[in-house]
Amino acid sequence: MTATATDTPKVSKFEKMLHPIPCIGWMVRHDTEATSTNAAWFVGAWVAFWGCCVMLFGLPGLIFPALFMTFAMFAIMILISRG
Repeated sequence: MTATATDTPKVSKFEKMLHPIPCIGWMVRHDTEATSTNAAWFVGAWVAFWGCCVMLFGLPGLIFPALFMTFAMFAIMILISRG
């Protein structure tokens, strides 16, 4: 018997849920491959998306992601402090 080696990366359930979404799923699939160029394009795409939101919605497009990240950082700090 020969064993076949699989080089596929581990994919979480959350990432599997994002894969069918047209634009986001493509970025998540390429981000799981974890090459440096894919990570740079991923970050660049999100910065461009945020810029488009600011252009379309004005100040709320700038403030809402910042408010969400404040909540996310508080949650991360609580998780870190719990050990």
